[in-house]
Amino acid sequence: IESSKINKTVSELRQYEILAKQFKDVYHYFPGDVSNSDGKFGSGVSNGNQDGTVRYGHLEMPGSWEQLNRAGFVDTAYDGSSVNGVGGVKIGVNVPATPLDKKKTAFIFESHHTANSVWNVAEYTRTWIQIVAAPTAFGGASYPTDYAAMTTARAMAMDEKMDDGKPATGKLIAYSYSTQCVNTSWTSTGDPSLVQWKPNSGYPCYGIRYYIDRD
Repeated sequence: IESSKINKTVSELRQYEILAKQFKDVYHYFPGDVSNSDGKFGSGVSNGNQDGTVRYGHLEMPGSWEQLNRAGFVDTAYDGSSVNGVGGVKIGVNVPATPLDKKKTAFIFESHHTANSVWNVAEYTRTWIQIVAAPTAFGGASYPTDYAAMTTARAMAMDEKMDDGKPATGKLIAYSYSTQCVNTSWTSTGDPSLVQWKPNSGYPCYGIRYYIDRD
């Protein structure tokens, strides 16, 4: 059962990457970032600012799936609204569930602009699909349990299937608050290749980030 959930999640993540890139080929920006000022997606649809990033503070993150649906890339309708504050997400309302846990974890699109010790990544201005805990993610949640999206073992298994098996290099990156599921943060080492998984630590990862703007 566990292997099946991981395989299905990997399959969906890859499919969403393909759809997002196809969307960008048509509209020149990733889902959520596209302006709807001309009504291309219909009235009342989320409006992006076309700055090349998908930002939750601008409501582009919860609007991503609404734009994908209105453009005909996904069948399920999402309303693009914010839940529990700016950029908040809720399964079935503005984001889809993952096969890992259909009541707890969701797929979101996002980008970041500035370095932050929370993100164990080497680059901060890229766009990714992330698996997060929902519905509390980005709205009134508290560390560490509310943001825990998956066990370290699950994150490791997905990285080994999709990428290089390392938490801070390649396309799939561990999303860990401080050093909960990894031994050190990239910002501490200056070298992402030195970051290693902590599979027996008993702490969860807050999710994984899968970059969709790099090969």
